[in-house]
Amino acid sequence: MKKSTHKKTSSTKSLPTPTVAPERGLFSFLPDFKQRAIALVVISFVLFANTLFNESALDDEIVLNKNQHVQEGIQGIGAILSEDAYSSYYASMQAEDQLAGGRYRPLSIVTFAIEEALFGFADGDEITFVENGKTYAGTIQQSIFDEKEVLVTDDNGSRKIKRVKTNTIDGYASIYHGRHFVNVLFYLLSLVVVFYLLHFVLLQQFRDVAFLALLIFAIHPIHTEVVANVKSRDEILSLLFIGLTFIYAFKWRENRKIRSLFAMCSWYFLALLSKEWGIVLMALLPIAYIVVRKETLGAALKASIPVFIVAFVYLLIRINVVGMGGSNNKVDISNDPYLFASGMETFATKTAVLFKYFMLQVFPHPLSADYSYKTIAYRNLASWDVWVSLLFHLGLIVWTVRLLIRKHVLGFALAFYLGPLFLVSNFVFDIGATMGERLVYHSSFGFSIVLAYFVIKGIQKLGPLNVQKRVFFPLLLLVVGLASFKTIERNGDWKNDATLFIHDVEVVPNSLLANSNAGKTYLEMAEKETYQSSEQERLLKTSEGYLMRVIELNPASYTAHLNLGYLWYLRNDLEKTEFYWKEAESHFSRVNHPEYWQKYDNTLAAAFYNRGLLAAHEDAIEESRKYLEKAVEYAPRNVQYLEDLGGAYFTLDDKETALRVWTTALSIDPTRPNCRGGYRAITGKEWGQ
Repeated sequence: MKKSTHKKTSSTKSLPTPTVAPERGLFSFLPDFKQRAIALVVISFVLFANTLFNESALDDEIVLNKNQHVQEGIQGIGAILSEDAYSSYYASMQAEDQLAGGRYRPLSIVTFAIEEALFGFADGDEITFVENGKTYAGTIQQSIFDEKEVLVTDDNGSRKIKRVKTNTIDGYASIYHGRHFVNVLFYLLSLVVVFYLLHFVLLQQFRDVAFLALLIFAIHPIHTEVVANVKSRDEILSLLFIGLTFIYAFKWRENRKIRSLFAMCSWYFLALLSKEWGIVLMALLPIAYIVVRKETLGAALKASIPVFIVAFVYLLIRINVVGMGGSNNKVDISNDPYLFASGMETFATKTAVLFKYFMLQVFPHPLSADYSYKTIAYRNLASWDVWVSLLFHLGLIVWTVRLLIRKHVLGFALAFYLGPLFLVSNFVFDIGATMGERLVYHSSFGFSIVLAYFVIKGIQKLGPLNVQKRVFFPLLLLVVGLASFKTIERNGDWKNDATLFIHDVEVVPNSLLANSNAGKTYLEMAEKETYQSSEQERLLKTSEGYLMRVIELNPASYTAHLNLGYLWYLRNDLEKTEFYWKEAESHFSRVNHPEYWQKYDNTLAAAFYNRGLLAAHEDAIEESRKYLEKAVEYAPRNVQYLEDLGGAYFTLDDKETALRVWTTALSIDPTRPNCRGGYRAITGKEWGQ
């Protein structure tokens, strides 16, 4: 018999697996986090893709190119972790710390050293470079700040060492293309992290607000300096690790697992090593606990003890590395923009700057890489923007407190805006600058949240969702289009020093630094032109105008005097070159900085020596003597100069002075046959007898 079979049935019908209904809202066409994150990444990459073709600009020179520790690659990481961020640059300048408070932010510089090891020029590499129109091939022997000592073979087959600027080596630009690619990757990663923070932690009930806030933040033109300038990677890393700290702080509060606590503390320590912004988390994290988790102040502070401990450890390390603050450098308007301001003017100007920061976030035009002395005129209590700023920020503070009492998420957003802004306000910490667009990067995160919140809430009052969309998306496309155009255009300004300085000096024509940089840029362009051509003279005149403006703004600017001296050197007027370089020396002592001055002294000495030889060839021996004396003045141990100067004195029948000069030469190099012969002709003895 066949076994009877029966289908198993249940008393109720099987139900389909429940699905989560798409969130109804303005961005419902992107229903989940993954799709929204991908959209943000794609949009942001498109906007900043043109930075991949940029080179070095602005502070890249002192943080990367002239940082011996970065040039050493992996071997330099130990020194990077144990020194001020600018210590290597100060050493190259033979200068002491110039920025108050010191700069301890090693993490981004460590990444630069790793990139240098992977993509840069290392000792032993075979390289090619062009010098005076001739191509050389050689082997790098040693890296010295922004130069390489290269062993080359000349046309005669003899081998010699040449010192070559790193940025003149073939393939140099491609290294910076790679650095910019890494900057963009970190930026995109940071966007995903902070979007995760908003979407899943801070703004769970306001998902459209979270997406719009990150969209505003991602495309904001004021961030071009952060992404397009390699040196500003410290800002990107800081926000990235701050976002991760918040995420794992909330995970730890939920699961109480040690690994979450360890991750939170680790990310926070990396945030602090990226830049000092992480200090604000000592206030922002308790606020986040209060606002999001609705905890009491006592519970929030208790839960934040781990970050307090990490911050304390970081501060101990920082103090050990850079000290308690202050600067060893003499007071200089370049590093103290309020040097010439009265106490009231200083207060008024700092207050007005806070409002300028806000307005640049509302309307980011025009943008500049520099806001140094004279860019922003000193304000007083009669200035309207001082009172507007004062009332506006006092109102923000009161509003923030009231929102925090209500445990409203906007209280956290406003605190995130005000906290970082407080650090760069110059009211408590002297940052050595009036303001900077990169310095408002973190605050703009809070600004974006507040703006997005009110935009979404305002649109929701228009009625049905389809009506909201008809109004919202045309406005959004307009804003995104304008911001995108501005961002892409501004990225192009950051291509290199020349494009940046030439553009920005028109934006901030009264800036001390912008004029100095523009003058130097045109001088470098003139240097590459045909000697004494009309085009070279046109560029020199342009350069001279900017450099004279610098001296008008700051007569103590030694760099402007140095550049003016070189400008006249290109015009073959050595007397004016000497005049301007002596002016520079009065502000930047040759005695205290002999290695720095050596290249200028050698340049001037060689020029006077060549003039002396030319005069001697024309039998103008007295004129030759004067030029040769100048050569020896600037290069007193150059035996060739001494030898020929002695010859000029001997020809002029001043045998006593000739003997003294030749004796000096022989004391340096006793093998010089011409000096020995001259010594014998005057004394009748051999040298050394």
